[in-house]
Amino acid sequence: MHLELMVQPTINQGKMRRISILSCILICASCCVMCSMKVVGTYKSTCVLYGYPDLVVTFNFDGTFVYKMRYVEEIFGTWVIKRDTLILYSERFTDQPPSESAPADKYNKYTDLEGKKDAYLVKGKKLYPINKEGHTKGCYLKKQ
Repeated sequence: MHLELMVQPTINQGKMRRISILSCILICASCCVMCSMKVVGTYKSTCVLYGYPDLVVTFNFDGTFVYKMRYVEEIFGTWVIKRDTLILYSERFTDQPPSESAPADKYNKYTDLEGKKDAYLVKGKKLYPINKEGHTKGCYLKKQ
């Protein structure tokens, strides 16, 4: 009797590695989109000033936001998420507190971070402001 060896076709190792890498990239990209979608919406501060929230922010899906503080014009800018931190950028943000040379309408940030940015720790449907000393638990933004 004559026995023949049957050779099963195998997938090239390089091809398999590329498929694995592409799968990981797709999974990571979808996680980033899901993370961004989680933030999209309107948030209001739990701290109230004269019956109104200190801050109301609307985050749009396209990475832009509208920032509203009592007695201050609306501020527009962009946002990104880095790990568990939401970072807001706007030309209207300044790191100088109000004074005679820089009136309050120019100091339009909720946090005391340096530069033209604001940052928040993302925890579910709550955003905790990040200051120079860390994040605060007293006043936070809650998704509506």
